[in-house]
Amino acid sequence: MILNRKKYFSLVEIAIAIGILAIGVTAIMSLFPVGLSRSRGAIGKNYCADAADSLFAYISRAANASTGDWAGIVSLLPREKVDIPDTGRLGSDFSFGDTANSEGDIYYDADDINTSGETVTAGDGVYGIKVLTDHVVDFTGEALLWQTDIPPAQVTGEEVSLSSDEAVGINLEISWPVEKPYSERKKNYYYFELRNSN
Repeated sequence: MILNRKKYFSLVEIAIAIGILAIGVTAIMSLFPVGLSRSRGAIGKNYCADAADSLFAYISRAANASTGDWAGIVSLLPREKVDIPDTGRLGSDFSFGDTANSEGDIYYDADDINTSGETVTAGDGVYGIKVLTDHVVDFTGEALLWQTDIPPAQVTGEEVSLSSDEAVGINLEISWPVEKPYSERKKNYYYFELRNSN
């Protein structure tokens, strides 16, 4: 009579298999924080680009409107970047007054733009940025805005310079999140040439 003996895994083999599985799961789990960090960074860069586009469009529209005051708008932009202390200028609790919190809107606030976003008033080029979804803050940033002269360009062999009455360069730095010290924030830089079309 032939006996069929079933062969089972030994305790040592099971322990080795569990050890290999644990190493694999640990390696995979270690990738999640990196992925989340990269995802947050990409989302922040998208919000920065949207905010920069909105600010540039607002300033261009205000300066070049048919009733616009080019010299008045340009004079509100500081000539150099404002120094920001490591604690930041706005802090994490800057508010937007009675502005409604509707989904997908970008809100700006600081000394030099009012909460309704309709008019620019004198200030030092520091803006606060908040992006909200369903009354929840998705993004907070601090924007620094300043103007520079446009460098001369070569046009058909001649050097052509534009005065500040014709065009200015607008620089924008957006740092985020405002809850972190300024030196530890991520920063994006943008440049836009604003031309006087009046």
